[in-house]
Amino acid sequence: MVKKIFCLAFALGAAGGVLPLKGERIAVLPQVMHPNYLAFTDQRIYVVEEASQIHIFRRGAKEVDYVRTFGREGEGPGEFGYIHQIRPLAGHLEIPTDGKFARYTLDGELIDEVKLPFRVFKNGIFRVGENYVAKDWRFDNKETVTTISLYDKDLNRLRELGAHTEAGGVSKINLVAEHYSARVSGEKIFLVESGKETFMRVFDHDGSLEREIRLPLPPVKVTAALTEAILTPI
Repeated sequence: MVKKIFCLAFALGAAGGVLPLKGERIAVLPQVMHPNYLAFTDQRIYVVEEASQIHIFRRGAKEVDYVRTFGREGEGPGEFGYIHQIRPLAGHLEIPTDGKFARYTLDGELIDEVKLPFRVFKNGIFRVGENYVAKDWRFDNKETVTTISLYDKDLNRLRELGAHTEAGGVSKINLVAEHYSARVSGEKIFLVESGKETFMRVFDHDGSLEREIRLPLPPVKVTAALTEAILTPI
């Protein structure tokens, strides 16, 4: 089985809308069988195979050439549990995965690996300046505890930005789960919490609180129709 990667282009219309243009096939990649994640730079394409292998392709003006494949399933050096994303930077790749944070050259040579003191879930770790913001999510049958912390470039914990506890844990079906998560934009950290009310805390890249914004968003009501819509399929 051969998977194909296509390029889809968009253009802004005169009225400000988005108009799809005709897609153009840019490459056929016979090495790729079960792609799980894609990342692009101006010169390279990174394709996660299954969840633990990464194919590298070099992008030319009119062609795409296979470079190499690295990674395999496991817990040792050069091995991965589950790759949620690849973050290409100017001089290296950052790969957060279960239990560790790995740095590679853009051509797939291992630079270093750091064991993580927290679990990594999808979209759970962000880069802000030279630091990182990470979400640690732990649960049992009684409660779920989410902690957002700031870490330095070596993944040493600098400070806790916030924590949230929700009763119920894995034994309770929460129809409208409370939201507690962080995002990064530029040099700012945004921590959003939504339960009985919704508010957002804004931090600088060093984790200092700058302001808090309460958002006029009413909580979702658990109606009989919502209960039926969720519980019946389960």
